[in-house]
Amino acid sequence: MRVFGSSLAELPLVATKQAARRQGHCRVLVREVQDKLAALGVRCLALPAARDAVDTWIKGFGF
Repeated sequence: MRVFGSSLAELPLVATKQAARRQGHCRVLVREVQDKLAALGVRCLALPAARDAVDTWIKGFGF
């Protein structure tokens, strides 16, 4: 993760091992990242995503 002051943070890559998928690990990680960034006053989180992952970020995580 990269934090650029209080205006922006970037989480350039999120990956889960095949055997650990569909267990909520990514959801917990993203929630914790959001909480920590909010506590630091960071207002925007950028999540660069492959085209086939965009629906997951929007529908699964609400971005």
